[in-house]
Amino acid sequence: HMLSALLLILLNFVVVSGWSPPTKLIPRQLLFGNADYSSPLLSPDGNYLLYFSPCPTTGVLNAWIRHLSASSSSDEMLHRTNNATRPIRPDQVFWAEDSRTILFLEDEWGDEIFRLHAATIASSTSTTNDNNPTRYLTPPSVKVTNVLTNARFPDQFWLGMNE
Repeated sequence: HMLSALLLILLNFVVVSGWSPPTKLIPRQLLFGNADYSSPLLSPDGNYLLYFSPCPTTGVLNAWIRHLSASSSSDEMLHRTNNATRPIRPDQVFWAEDSRTILFLEDEWGDEIFRLHAATIASSTSTTNDNNPTRYLTPPSVKVTNVLTNARFPDQFWLGMNE
């Protein structure tokens, strides 16, 4: 009788309180995955849009550039960084004042020694940067911080270094 009474009380609690079994969890990818497009940056001359999107083959976040006069979303979409293993951080990418070059900081496998890289907009509509590779602008042991550009000096930039 005691067990029947306990089950009746439990059943009454479930019905009265509106309790239901747990709902399905929100997928982790939806909460923590990369957005399709994020962190747009307009070039200094206003002709190009730099944005971040996962690479279609690796899923790793990379920088892309699109000419704003392109007629569709796929026209003039240039894959400017080509990192297959670690994402490019949007807070460490900058336009050079020439509006043809992006500067970005990237470390090697988490060593926190951020080197300065440059990638120039290709003249073709190639979707990779094979014809126009990323260039290192600092030596491997030099950590770079605070990249600054100035419109009065479009061919120059200032940066902080540990050496």
